[in-house]
Amino acid sequence: MRFSLLFILFLAGIVNPAFPNEVQTIQNLLNDLGYNAGVANGVMGRKTTNALKLFYKENGSNFDGTLDRNELADLTAQNNGLYGQCSDDKVHIDINRQPSNTPPHLPKYERVTTTVPAYARGTYGDVLGEDADPWVREADPWIIAASDVNNDGITDIYLEYTETAVFSEVYLGNTNGEFKALPNPINTTRRSINMGYFRDLTNDGFVDFVGFVTSDHIEYFQQEGFDNVTPGEPDLVLINVDGVSFIPADVPEAHKNDVNHGGIVSDIDNDGFLDLIPLSESDGLPTFPVRNVGGKGFELSSYPLPKIVTEHWIEDGVAGDLDGDGFDDYVISLQVPKWSRPAKFDLHQHLKRHKPLLIIYGDGDYDFSDNRNLRVGKYWFDENTLDTFAKLRTKPSGISYKADTVSFGTSNLSLTDINGDGHLDILEGQYLQASRWETSGFQVYLNKGGCFELATDQLFPDQNANRIINKKQSTGYIKNFHFGDLNQDGYLDVIQQALPIRDRQSGHSAVSYPHIFLSTSSGTFLPLDKSRTKQLRKVKKLVTGDFNGDGLIDMAGTRFDGINKAEIVTFLAKPVEQLYPQKFTSDTQELHLKWSIALASDNFIANLEAEDIIFINVDSEIIDIESADISSEGISGRDKLEYVVQDQTLKIKGEIIVLGGERLHVNFSAPLDAKEVSMTFAAQDKLILTWEFKK
Repeated sequence: MRFSLLFILFLAGIVNPAFPNEVQTIQNLLNDLGYNAGVANGVMGRKTTNALKLFYKENGSNFDGTLDRNELADLTAQNNGLYGQCSDDKVHIDINRQPSNTPPHLPKYERVTTTVPAYARGTYGDVLGEDADPWVREADPWIIAASDVNNDGITDIYLEYTETAVFSEVYLGNTNGEFKALPNPINTTRRSINMGYFRDLTNDGFVDFVGFVTSDHIEYFQQEGFDNVTPGEPDLVLINVDGVSFIPADVPEAHKNDVNHGGIVSDIDNDGFLDLIPLSESDGLPTFPVRNVGGKGFELSSYPLPKIVTEHWIEDGVAGDLDGDGFDDYVISLQVPKWSRPAKFDLHQHLKRHKPLLIIYGDGDYDFSDNRNLRVGKYWFDENTLDTFAKLRTKPSGISYKADTVSFGTSNLSLTDINGDGHLDILEGQYLQASRWETSGFQVYLNKGGCFELATDQLFPDQNANRIINKKQSTGYIKNFHFGDLNQDGYLDVIQQALPIRDRQSGHSAVSYPHIFLSTSSGTFLPLDKSRTKQLRKVKKLVTGDFNGDGLIDMAGTRFDGINKAEIVTFLAKPVEQLYPQKFTSDTQELHLKWSIALASDNFIANLEAEDIIFINVDSEIIDIESADISSEGISGRDKLEYVVQDQTLKIKGEIIVLGGERLHVNFSAPLDAKEVSMTFAAQDKLILTWEFKK
């Protein structure tokens, strides 16, 4: 007697005859998701079985050996952006909000600056003065952590200088928005801290500092003659003493001077003390947590994180209770950069199958071998995007790139309840890299209890500026996400702390500003109009906090003005009801100024260098001035100029710096209807100012 293969499979309990035609559909879905099920022929063979086993293993479950509609539903769900086991057949993004009367833009902030030292990169604290060699590369100062260090109600900061060995810098905030260095110096150095946190490690009510250290770019030190520098340094833990000083703590290392691009601070065993999980950037090195022993010291755990973490390059990790069981869970990025790829790397299959995030569900102990795991995630780009990016980054000098030689992956991770449903959701920054780290596109995964839903397009429908890959236009790698109610409408807004890429951040062709997204009354998040962010564009790596103690969410970042002077720039929020009535009325006028330079050596062709907008009320009073630098070194110092509009006359007086070095004293006075003035400098070159009114 002859039996069909399908009937044999039915007797073996592998196929439910209620849907014999769905086998081919399941095979197609497996192949689409990057799990090789072989030819989609409708026959349940070994390849299909192995593909199902691998699919369920990576999704925190097991294939039970029986093929039925459950497998079809699970595969279809993941193909639609669902990861894990959802309790509902249909998952929807449910956000119910009342419309807000707040205007859909950022309120005006008062700008306050604090001058800080400018150091030369690759040195042990060489200060850059105004007469420094212009070819010496400055150390990039940025705010790596922000919290209230001395419990005075004002947010303080830790200022990190990239690839420069200087004493740790903690700056205390003041009611005027300025910062002052901690009076007691912290006598310890690290060359490059990549991720930092203020957390209370000793439970004394004062936040301590944890810095996960890379220190891998030793080439800057070698260029300065320091040939004995090797990659990596120990992570840095500083214990806060009553809010007035910090002392270094000894922390054991699993690998001497390991390069840790990121790390996690979490109470692993629920003993009430925060532990540390340094994340070794290099694949092949197991990651061992560091136990906090009752706030008295630290000891190395004997249990590593799962082997899959060791097998991948790690950029970042975060912790939070994702499933509501009272234990911290862990989200860790997994990637395969170009230098770690196997010889037969299949880019097409990798993009389809690789899920860049691993979730390890905590269970209250240090043994991670029996923890439940789940793989989550999808890249915002595809093979065509990588191919275009590679071609645009190929240089006339002969340096060329191909899609499969472009590095890409997760730049950073954050957890927050983005839609207000009581569950922590995942935000994942993603980057592309040829010669430099570029793009600030990101993904959002909503926590639905038992599963995660890819909801980026629904919640953040406009990432045009973040995902630009034009040859001369892109945005930078995201270091962190920060959150706060920037426009005072009662809803959470999102701020990216991203790397700047010279003029690209302000010069991109998109109309939106890529690093601030405001929540709307419908629950979506939209980027700011670029024309309203001119004062932000020269400031690097914004963070949020209450930097003057008035209870409002402020922003702060850093800038280097091109004359060897570094600054912390604080944007202090003002109560929205005080700002909108006076600035954004029907009678408010905008006077748009354009600053250009025409060089004799360039046949006096005028090049636009900077723009300002002067907001003028009905009484001819200047309400506000917004400024934007078009070029990196064209015309600086305009924020110190005195502007007056009186009796139909525009007056501008003060000192500016042109072309990165020459100081000019300007004293313009002209009728408003003249629309242009100019002056000569450097014998023949011209500074040209034009203006026009716009409503």
